Amino acid sequence: MEGLLINRVPFALLFVAGSILTPSLQAEVVVTSDGGVATPGLPGFKTFILTATSTVPGEYIHVVDFIGNPDNDDPATTRGFFGAMNQQQVSGMATVFDAIFFPTAVDPPPEPSLLDSHFLIRSFADSGIDIVVPAGYFQENATSLRAIYAGSFALGQSIQIAQLVIPEAAVGMIHYRGSFAIARGGTLVDTPDVVGVIGTVPEPAAAVMVGLMIATICGSAYRKRPQL
Repeated sequence: MEGLLINRVPFALLFVAGSILTPSLQAEVVVTSDGGVATPGLPGFKTFILTATSTVPGEYIHVVDFIGNPDNDDPATTRGFFGAMNQQQVSGMATVFDAIFFPTAVDPPPEPSLLDSHFLIRSFADSGIDIVVPAGYFQENATSLRAIYAGSFALGQSIQIAQLVIPEAAVGMIHYRGSFAIARGGTLVDTPDVVGVIGTVPEPAAAVMVGLMIATICGSAYRKRPQL
């Protein structure tokens, strides 16, 4: 994956210099998905976009972990997306990340990427954020998508993390487990695992929490505008 603004490094270097991971102190990230749309050019499939949102204003996501232990492939205990999903390859290469399809910005994305399940990191690189992926900590097959990655800077308060192309018959049967690290006072705080199922209606409490958090951020930004 050379030349894709992705750095493959030893796992220890994934953590931001000068910061350490500490146990969660009420840090929480909520994962939601859109309602899914018919996948263009692939009858019988739906495409879902998943978004992760830190529920504490100002605590930005730095690390996305949907693999945990790469040697553990038991969906009941390990991290990742699990279930039937469509996967594409480019010149025989696995496409765990969208950047493999288009290493430079392309609008609209090339058609093969619309048919593939992958993590969404291209927009970070376009914003000048290098993505760090530890060697050996990314993998995919017809029933799973797994990886961990971190940004050289904060990825954002609310970020799109993955595109999943799922058979319509499997909607509601694709489950996931993941964790995040958010920045708090110069320290990276590890969140509890987030679990869920793709294609189900988000829990009302989660939806309300995300809505209130976004409203709070917008209100704070408005109050901080310079006065003319």
